[in-house]
Amino acid sequence: MSDEGKKILESTRNFRKYLEDIGRLLSKAEIMMLNHGYEAVPDNTALVGAGASIKKPEQWLLQDAFRFFRHKKINISWPSFQ
Repeated sequence: MSDEGKKILESTRNFRKYLEDIGRLLSKAEIMMLNHGYEAVPDNTALVGAGASIKKPEQWLLQDAFRFFRHKKINISWPSFQ
């Protein structure tokens, strides 16, 4: 394998580790919310904006990470995002 190929593979491994760190951060934040009486709704969707086209690699990265929560004691109607 060329040096360039090795660099690309190492960068890919590092990027995966970075995404895993983001996932752990979001999971810990969710636990904190759950501990304060909130629940995630409607499911575990957390990312938006990632593309898959080979012609647009700049869109491969996610644009936003988010969660919707509802508190057990606060009754608020939210629009459906499904």
